Amino acid sequence: MTWRKYQGTHDRDAVYGYLSAVYKVVMKWKREQRAWKSAGLALKLRGGTTSVRVEPFAVVIRCTSAPDKVDAKTRSKWSRALRVVEAFKDRDTSVKAFIKGQGGINKCAARVRKIAKMPQ
Repeated sequence: MTWRKYQGTHDRDAVYGYLSAVYKVVMKWKREQRAWKSAGLALKLRGGTTSVRVEPFAVVIRCTSAPDKVDAKTRSKWSRALRVVEAFKDRDTSVKAFIKGQGGINKCAARVRKIAKMPQ
């Protein structure tokens, strides 16, 4: 539903509504401690392979977007941006506001390297 809504508009910011919906699904799975399992099951149901460890954001994007519109490179960029959102966004900031505050999707996705440097 959210994908169709995003595709049905020419609004440049519409992608943020879609990415926000993806973020909400994965964060719900994570709160329920079933993100990796749910992502693997979703991928399997869509006919994908689960022989490698799947990244939940990328799987939800793959399963909910049109493959002719979202290629692997875009899916990876969006997934990286959402991982940065997860790591650094504060609770009161929207996904859209956070990503735009980082300079957009590309710049936000580029920050993914900083996640690995975060103290555990």
